[in-house]
Amino acid sequence: MGHHEVESLRVTRSHRRVVGMLGVGAGMAGLPGVSDGALNAIADAMLEASLKGFDRAKTDTGLIYTFFLLTQITQAARQGDRFERALTELGVTSPTAALRASIPSVQLTTTDSIYDLVANFTNAVDRRLARTGDRTDLGEIAQNAAAQSLTVLCEDHARTLFGSGAETVRDSLRQLSTKKGFARLSKDFFGRWTSGFLIYHLSKELSNHVGPGRRFANVTEHNAFLRDMEAHCSTAASVLSEFSGTWYSKHNFEGGITERKAFGFVGHALDKVRDALRHLGGSHVA
Repeated sequence: MGHHEVESLRVTRSHRRVVGMLGVGAGMAGLPGVSDGALNAIADAMLEASLKGFDRAKTDTGLIYTFFLLTQITQAARQGDRFERALTELGVTSPTAALRASIPSVQLTTTDSIYDLVANFTNAVDRRLARTGDRTDLGEIAQNAAAQSLTVLCEDHARTLFGSGAETVRDSLRQLSTKKGFARLSKDFFGRWTSGFLIYHLSKELSNHVGPGRRFANVTEHNAFLRDMEAHCSTAASVLSEFSGTWYSKHNFEGGITERKAFGFVGHALDKVRDALRHLGGSHVA
């Protein structure tokens, strides 16, 4: 499982503060009668309870298919002039693409901008889950994470002085189809999914800790914590970099990536991120 990667993560007080907010008593931090030890124990218990949801996520169709589709569209970007056709074969098209394709006078284009690509990617996942009836909150979080990752990692590269088009979108996506590029994509995707997962479970509780005399004095502090949580989860997901890049290159070389292979990867990836979160939430801080 690459435990050396987890152990190499430096546990800092800022990480511990993030984890401390996972406790149901976190809103009382620093107030009389609540010791750091008690708060840490609560935080550890809440973190462990939250991370048990990772086992359910290992078999979530939405998460697995979203990750699988990321592997496929990056490979499609390596197909040169067949890029748009490859996306169409994957179902990464707009809801009206089939109608437009049936009209001879209409040229089929699906990726005039990175935003088109993201929208069409989301449509493809929606159509798949509509057919299987497997839509869940975990899958919704995965869709959002993938959309954010593609936008952030491709947006600047897809824009030129002459605007954006299918070719620039293809080139921006192609940079993520290498061993190093896919390592960046998978780290970003799983970091965002993990953050979305934890914040989803914490959202109702966190709102109870905003106001005078509470953990967050105001909404600004509350939002700052959410940004800290995102950074915390991104650090945890960094353990995937070497593993995911090697896996991607190996399986593309050995016959391509299938949904079954993606299923296996997601299970291992979630185990590694969970181990990293436990390590970062440990009692010993630097």
